[in-house]
Amino acid sequence: TIILISDMAMANTCRGLFLQENYMNQVFKSEIQAFYDGISSRNRESLLKFLDFSASEDFDSNIATHGAVKTVEEYWESQQHWYDGETGYFTAEVVEAEVDGDYGKTVAMVEYSNIGDDGKMFLWKIRIEMDFRRKSGQWYLVRNFNYVLDRG
Repeated sequence: TIILISDMAMANTCRGLFLQENYMNQVFKSEIQAFYDGISSRNRESLLKFLDFSASEDFDSNIATHGAVKTVEEYWESQQHWYDGETGYFTAEVVEAEVDGDYGKTVAMVEYSNIGDDGKMFLWKIRIEMDFRRKSGQWYLVRNFNYVLDRG
């Protein structure tokens, strides 16, 4: 009987940890979805909130429209064409989100349409993988890789 109670206590503890982890992942996913929704509406503040300009650690990004970007400042500058523009649209759905302590990873499926340098409209389907680091309760982007799946 003692072993049974012990096994039951262990099962309840594991279940509690699983529910807590699942809750943390859902909260993180909601925060990052709001981040993407802000980008869609060209709200600069939604991006700025996730950028740590004082960070000393490496920043790593490969953006579909700009290629390799190695600093937060370069990343910020590379995004200004979107915020200054009046054409095109950007929609994103976070399809995966995982938190491990102060690190978070997401995968989003994106549709991005705009007018290219050649004056023609384009529509890209992009998979965006982002890694975040939490400092003082705030998530900051540290890695962003874009994979264009379809250049329609």
